[in-house]
Amino acid sequence: MDAKPVLKVGLIKSVENHPNADKLYILRIFDGEKERTIVAGLKNYYKPEELENKKVVFVANMKHAKIRGVESQGMILAGDNGNVVSILTLENAEPGAYVLKGDEEAFVGFEELETLQMKVENGKVFLGNEVMKAENGEEVKLDRFMEEGQIR
Repeated sequence: MDAKPVLKVGLIKSVENHPNADKLYILRIFDGEKERTIVAGLKNYYKPEELENKKVVFVANMKHAKIRGVESQGMILAGDNGNVVSILTLENAEPGAYVLKGDEEAFVGFEELETLQMKVENGKVFLGNEVMKAENGEEVKLDRFMEEGQIR
């Protein structure tokens, strides 16, 4: 049986340039319990100060991967329509809050994420046919306006 992705709220504590890659950042994310490192390909779209202190949606049980020598312990979710890339954010949800509960002990890959059918439609973020929300009921927003797009 395939594992189900766990989507949580994380607070970006710091952003560093990846020493071995032009398009990657090394993000330090507080997940409600501990800090974790996530390597993200957001450098062409965001300045470090635009990311710091943002509450974002991330895949908490993503298979860890070494990316250009740095271990990534999750994945930040962003919308992409070919022109705009926008991270998925929240303002009031606490770090560690669930957006989607799953099996936290089982790690997932890209194949399992693709089964979630996440998309941007009419400026809203959807998980399947439902607007994506944190467990406090707050709707997940896009950091930048985008009418339609895919979540990656």
